[in-house]
Amino acid sequence: AALGWRSLLLTWLLPAYLGPPLLYFVQMHEHAACALDPDGLSNTRTTLTSPLINFVMWNMSYHAEHHLYTILPFHALPRAHALLKQNLVNLSEGGHLSVHRQVLGSWIREQHDAIVKAAKSGAAGKENEKSD
Repeated sequence: AALGWRSLLLTWLLPAYLGPPLLYFVQMHEHAACALDPDGLSNTRTTLTSPLINFVMWNMSYHAEHHLYTILPFHALPRAHALLKQNLVNLSEGGHLSVHRQVLGSWIREQHDAIVKAAKSGAAGKENEKSD
């Protein structure tokens, strides 16, 4: 009980409240805007990021490599990346913030295109009703 309630705050409550949002930010795009197929080279993203983020996240930025070879320990993922990088479909450079901008931009374009397509098909349907 050397720290008492401060010990509880520092070792449990603070990480419990601050950790998940940071983890979500780093992990959110690992499969976003990737193919919806069983191919690990295309359905998962590897994000090249800072050594500090790689250290804290146990090299999980090498996410495609992790999915392709789940038996590899975290310290072997950079070596796996060196061997696989030319085959990865979703290899993002520039860190997590850059990938978030890219994925969000892609999602916004997809939503816009879907709305335009729905509006055009709705307008075409109304024109066909008028001509009948």
